[in-house]
Amino acid sequence: MAAAFAAPLKQSTHLTIAETLGGWIVIAILHRPLGADVESLVKDACSAFRLLKRSDISLLPAFDLRHAKSLKDARNLLVVQEAGDAPHKLLLRARPIRALLDAASRDRATIERNSSDRKTGVRIAQAESTPHDFDGLIDYADTGQLADPLDEPDSTARADAPEPVRHLTRSGRSYDDRARDQKRTRVAAMSAAMQDLALPASVDLLTDFEARTLLAEACAAPSDAALTAVALSLIYGRSVDRLRAAFEVDAVSLQEGDLTTYREVWHKTRGGAIELEIAVDLPAFVVDLPKHLATKVTSDGRERLRLGVPKPFQADQLVGFDSSQCDAALKALRGKVSRPYTQRRITGWLAAWLRNRGADQAAIGVLTGQDPDGRAQMHYTQLKTTDLNALWGTALSEGLGLKPPLSPRSSSMVGSRQRLPRKALIQTFKDLSAKLDLDRGHGSPLTIKELAEVHERFTLYTLELLKAATGHRPVDAPFENITDFDLEAGLLGIADKAVAGGRSERIVALPPSAITQVRHWIGHLEALRETLEWRVESTITDRIVAAQGRASSTAPLFFFLSPEGAIIEPRRHEITQRRRKVLPVQTNLSRHMLRTHLASAGVAPDAIDASFGHARLGEEPWGAFATLSISDLRAVAMAAEEFLQSVGLTPCVSPLEKRT
Repeated sequence: MAAAFAAPLKQSTHLTIAETLGGWIVIAILHRPLGADVESLVKDACSAFRLLKRSDISLLPAFDLRHAKSLKDARNLLVVQEAGDAPHKLLLRARPIRALLDAASRDRATIERNSSDRKTGVRIAQAESTPHDFDGLIDYADTGQLADPLDEPDSTARADAPEPVRHLTRSGRSYDDRARDQKRTRVAAMSAAMQDLALPASVDLLTDFEARTLLAEACAAPSDAALTAVALSLIYGRSVDRLRAAFEVDAVSLQEGDLTTYREVWHKTRGGAIELEIAVDLPAFVVDLPKHLATKVTSDGRERLRLGVPKPFQADQLVGFDSSQCDAALKALRGKVSRPYTQRRITGWLAAWLRNRGADQAAIGVLTGQDPDGRAQMHYTQLKTTDLNALWGTALSEGLGLKPPLSPRSSSMVGSRQRLPRKALIQTFKDLSAKLDLDRGHGSPLTIKELAEVHERFTLYTLELLKAATGHRPVDAPFENITDFDLEAGLLGIADKAVAGGRSERIVALPPSAITQVRHWIGHLEALRETLEWRVESTITDRIVAAQGRASSTAPLFFFLSPEGAIIEPRRHEITQRRRKVLPVQTNLSRHMLRTHLASAGVAPDAIDASFGHARLGEEPWGAFATLSISDLRAVAMAAEEFLQSVGLTPCVSPLEKRT
């Protein structure tokens, strides 16, 4: 595909500068560049190209690549155009595009094959067979040699194509015997072929021994800029190019906190020490409050995590460093390890080590500078910078045998931008519960309008408790049907997100308070039906019966009532409009607060992801190849119960139950 795109770019003379530049970006993506931050490279390059076409058209002449004949030519031409006294905005647009072209021309994801001279034959025999049974046997299928190491896309396609298969059959046999022989032949040929196929060592994770060997060589030669560069890439989990670019962030972007231009920057302290300052680009937490109150419950996104530089390394050696020198330095170390070093393997060590030690994906994403768009966990989790520094220091000491540097002064928190004080949340639910107590003590019969208000308050309280217990996303008709609950087993099926045209479903364990509250809601529905039975049309009570699961067809479990007693279905905007009167903050607050609590409580990250619908875990928790057991989900439920108690969400009986 890359070759097909490149052909018209090399020959055509009528393409515009923008079309040519876009073509080379597509070709770079199709070359499958390697690296832990390849998604960030692609995203940043495409964003820069889009801005060039939309708002920075005047800069396009500096990106004229119409004379490029190869990807390397395009990269070199872009470097030439960027040289000199280029405007600041030009550099901002050119750097991400150059980084993508550079990665694609230097590192490509190829498939290496170990070839063998031997021929593989296949023979079928049965214990009860006699020699004359094989008189009609066709010649053995010869798989031959596998492909030589590949250089061109065309040869890759030919080598990956399936080999023609010749089945072994016996003459005069029945169809069943023939089918059995064919199946055995396929299995034997597949086994023989798989023995000859080997994945490249370059895709394997770096072992601790290999990491320590590399680090020892770098420590022994602190003046070697190439070894220092790969050592820092190992320590910080970022590519050498990305660490070098962190020295190039301009003062204006730093002052404005513009996260579209940088995710990390080298910060020089007053004492002269250099630290890596990490920014996390997350969307704002929306609140419907006056500005002077909003600033107390949200973050402005300017929090930063700082990591020191361990001795004996000097980060300023990266200034002006050419990352192509790293390949030669790594090649010189080939004799010290059994597998070759690659920059991709080195960059991915930190994330792999943290993941293997059970670190949460949100913490891994922050420490290694991953894009939050690909790490949903980072959106919902508040992380203490002291904990992050301690986790990173553990990786250095236990994984690399390196003494961690002193923890620099950082912001207290990074991650989720909600900062709602827990006291405010406790007071909110306390006030709502107090209103329900007043409703319960109301002596005279309720009018339809008063009944609708009582029902609305109890509905909101129940929804908030269940969302805080499960992390349910804000959607239309949350907790859709009563049949989704198994109260005896304490389980709930949730389908709150569409994925690739279908629904993403998961099973979660319910905390005891949530189970009790659902039982109270069922009692509330029955009391509501009896109260309305002779006062409204039968279609209203029929809808309540359907919500109870007692009709031939089910209906959403939750609903509201109009002042006249009509049913209002639980659309997302209907829930948000009523919830804003009680809690005027972002509707997925419970996901933010619950995940932060679960992570700080030490719950297994895989179990948290399964319960939150991340990474598609937990969909079949009891299958033959399940990664989680019910006990893992129960641990999440027990920690969620602690969270419910900490914010004052306790089971509440319906105000209507004692009236019927």
